[in-house]
Amino acid sequence: MVGTLKDVDSANADTSVASVDVLPTNGSEWVDLFVREMMNASDVDDARARASRAMEFLEKSIMA
Repeated sequence: MVGTLKDVDSANADTSVASVDVLPTNGSEWVDLFVREMMNASDVDDARARASRAMEFLEKSIMA
């Protein structure tokens, strides 16, 4: 699955942006990844943390 994220440091999450198996390659895959992250968030604080990590990962992938 493209953009499947694995949790390394979040106790509340099934997935996070801590590591990525396969980076999304287009906009719709990034959208799907963000939607999955938000759906897996346990609360608003978890959603914020997930969004922040996802944005950092997106930025790093753009800069690479």
